[in-house]
Amino acid sequence: MKKKKRLCVICNEKPATTDDHIPPKCLFASKDRINLIKLPTCLDCNNHSSKDDEYLRAILISRADVEENQNTDELRNALMRSLSDPKQHGFQKLYSKAIVVKKVFSPAGLYLGDHPVFSVDYGRLEKVLSKVIRGLYYYHSARVLRNDYSIKIIAEDDLNLQPQKLKDFIKSKILFYVDKTVLHKIGENTFHYKYLLTKEDKCAGAWVLRFYEKVHFLALVLKNQDF
Repeated sequence: MKKKKRLCVICNEKPATTDDHIPPKCLFASKDRINLIKLPTCLDCNNHSSKDDEYLRAILISRADVEENQNTDELRNALMRSLSDPKQHGFQKLYSKAIVVKKVFSPAGLYLGDHPVFSVDYGRLEKVLSKVIRGLYYYHSARVLRNDYSIKIIAEDDLNLQPQKLKDFIKSKILFYVDKTVLHKIGENTFHYKYLLTKEDKCAGAWVLRFYEKVHFLALVLKNQDF
């Protein structure tokens, strides 16, 4: 009997002919590449996200609040080399487009002047982080997250800008319960996460991702019809 080909754990459509790191290996400094997760994926899911992986890394390590994390020093040096490498013209153009000058105000509304800030392409970040969620779901459940489920990524910075009622709902009805679950680590100081699946539907749930001990994302997984 012919053995059935194993499908990619990300797209669940094409044969898994390679292994891919979840989260991307490029996010980890060499000294923190411990207990990394590799999962069977198709070549397209593995290779086609590499530029988005690098974009996520560049955005994360360029934040001022991660400078105290020593693991980002090596990655920041690698970023500087990429920005000075003539062969990396495409990446340099992408990175420079992310920097725009905006009016900056204090929490009290005081104008602090015009400063260069990142205008993040959240679509690119969502692609990578959704792939991470699908990979982690498979890692913990040994099941592929079906394609009729969607993943909504909410950055902590964006959550703070939401109406107070929505913030209170997310904090009291979602984050409160996710926070009570087990903390998982990949690398010592690079990537931490918690998750909680609903009792009624073991695909749906919420995930909290933390990078470099500072940057948080909330991921909500629901059936397409529920979004």
